[in-house]
Amino acid sequence: MASRWAAIFAIGGSLLAVLTASLLGANTTSTDSGLYAFSAVLTAIALGSSFNKPSWRVLGYTFIGVIFTVFVQGAMNTLLAPVGIPTLTMPFVLASWLFLVPNKDIMPAHRQGH
Repeated sequence: MASRWAAIFAIGGSLLAVLTASLLGANTTSTDSGLYAFSAVLTAIALGSSFNKPSWRVLGYTFIGVIFTVFVQGAMNTLLAPVGIPTLTMPFVLASWLFLVPNKDIMPAHRQGH
């Protein structure tokens, strides 16, 4: 997807995810390796530019979605690491589903024409 908006949301989502993970006391090795930013970047692109037209309201919604993704990542790491199951993109999938289901009711004017 060649989109300036997607790139902007990806960079912003990555920075916000690393900041959020650091403030929550996440393992620095996990943060430095991009574990917390990967799913958050995908969430930022999905909510910010793929399924919605970029706007200030969409930016706020995406901001909340990225922070939620970081929480989901941390929770899934804690639950699945002891049994050796990697989280991969599960935090992105869960957060995106949870934020896209009410999206049509919360921001109908900002939806992309899919």
